[in-house]
Amino acid sequence: MIEDEARKTSTKFEDYRLEQSILEPHRFRLSTAAAGELTFNLQKARYNTGLAAVVFDPPRADETLDVVALLREVSQNQHQLEKRFHEYSFLQKETDREISGKGQLKKETSKVYEVFPLPNREPVMKLLSENGVPLTGERAANEQKRVESELLKAEREKEKDQTRADKRREERRLKTSQNKEDDDDLDISVFLRIHDFVSPRREMFRDRDAVVFDFRPRPGFKSSNRIEDLVSKLEGVVWIDPVDKQIMRLEARLAEGFKMAGGLLLSLRPGAAVVMEQKRMDQAIWLPRFVQMNMSVKFLLFGGGDWNKTIEWSDYKHFAGDVGDYKLDAPKTETQTPPSKP
Repeated sequence: MIEDEARKTSTKFEDYRLEQSILEPHRFRLSTAAAGELTFNLQKARYNTGLAAVVFDPPRADETLDVVALLREVSQNQHQLEKRFHEYSFLQKETDREISGKGQLKKETSKVYEVFPLPNREPVMKLLSENGVPLTGERAANEQKRVESELLKAEREKEKDQTRADKRREERRLKTSQNKEDDDDLDISVFLRIHDFVSPRREMFRDRDAVVFDFRPRPGFKSSNRIEDLVSKLEGVVWIDPVDKQIMRLEARLAEGFKMAGGLLLSLRPGAAVVMEQKRMDQAIWLPRFVQMNMSVKFLLFGGGDWNKTIEWSDYKHFAGDVGDYKLDAPKTETQTPPSKP
């Protein structure tokens, strides 16, 4: 008998008999508060019928796969994706959770934004709700005004932003030509330089074929900047769409601790993990679906703790790529009942 106090149900198994040398209950009674008691009788039992033996085989290896060539194509496609990303507005939900030392949830907060990406500058984010409660009244009106002001500012400074972006690209090109790595430039090429990619195999992921392999730090690698130092401590698994050459899912964890300024500024404990997924849109466009981060962190010697953050993206809307294409909905206002006539 199984009792579920939370759902207020109970299940009783009766009339056990052998079926192909396996003892099976031929009757079970399910009692629920809403539907009363339901009785189910087993008429026949068959096992593994119609299932080919290969269904239970481990993922098949693909030793002929050129992992480096595949990842370079993925890197190129990712750059193109980042350019196309500015052609979409979307909803972004951020959920922050504070976890106690015993693994129990202490606090959870959430915010939902409407995000307007802009070329060559940070996106404009319009706060829609906090902890499931939509903004209304004066607060919603002030948020609307702030967003409109930022969009107008972006339109006025569009040429300046383009000039600054061109300058940054030229500086990056010069560094590359001089074999200098950008300390803050995190790219797949960094992983190629630092990691070994092993156990290539093929699996099904969300009803699509996927190439999957593990990555781990190359023995003896010595980092030369902050980004390399962090990446060299990561290991994990990546799923790639072999047709579109896009990352479907990536799981990475910190194999050893990471510190900035000797731990005075920031210290991450081993086990910190990141999971990221992208989803396929129309015309084979892949866009972020969610990212989840779990880490135990310490800031500035003063404090820290276990931290979990999830960011979810949805409701993508394509537009021409200019500020003028954004249409902002008027903020919600509290409805007032007009006074009745005497």
